[in-house]
Amino acid sequence: MSIVTEAIRFGCFSRVLAVDKYARLLLGDRKVKKTTVKALSEGTAESLKRAERLGYWFAAAGSTKTVFDMMGFTV
Repeated sequence: MSIVTEAIRFGCFSRVLAVDKYARLLLGDRKVKKTTVKALSEGTAESLKRAERLGYWFAAAGSTKTVFDMMGFTV
């Protein structure tokens, strides 16, 4: 939980992420620079790449409910 919290804070402060009035996490007005990714350790860069793929998959899956259903989560 603390790692995710710090990551979201960092994303918001760097304006890569934003939070709207409904407390939804959105893309911000900046993108992660390729030079920044190249400066990361191999493991961290790979994690970022996988997170990006997962984000594309979530977006293509449709609604949040659909994603939760596919993973077997219930709310």
